Amino acid sequence: MDHHCPWINNCVGHYNHQYFELFVSYTFLGVSYFNLLMYCPFLAAIYNTDPAITREYRGWIVAVGSISFTCGVALLAFFVWNLYLVSSAQTTIEVAINSAEEIKVHPYDFGRAQNIRNFFGGRNWQDVMCLILIPQVRTPQGDGVTWDVRQECVGMMDDYEDMV
Repeated sequence: MDHHCPWINNCVGHYNHQYFELFVSYTFLGVSYFNLLMYCPFLAAIYNTDPAITREYRGWIVAVGSISFTCGVALLAFFVWNLYLVSSAQTTIEVAINSAEEIKVHPYDFGRAQNIRNFFGGRNWQDVMCLILIPQVRTPQGDGVTWDVRQECVGMMDDYEDMV
């Protein structure tokens, strides 16, 4: 499990993690597009330059634009955080544990580009882009319990399993 998300009212885990990442990405893109469309009306309402915008609508435009901008900033933070998690092959819980224990070598990290390809299940970047841009039902790689480990960490993982 990665974490429980109140936005989707569900836990994010192996079988829905890709969908959650895409949800955050698509939501960020949608709010960014809305903010782009709201830019001119927002400025016109702030500076009162458009006579077609009445006083009543001016308040609504400023309120909606302000809320949308705030949501966009929050979604940008979520998007960047989730991109970091995917590119470093960690879950939210692993980041908390690893920073508390100051783990220097992450056994599941194959490099940022390969981690993203592994996460989305693409053999190459064209596959990854198709999987990101064209929403589709797909089963993630693996069983959610066992994972590939970097070659230099195989011995370290064996020692860890012996301790447990």
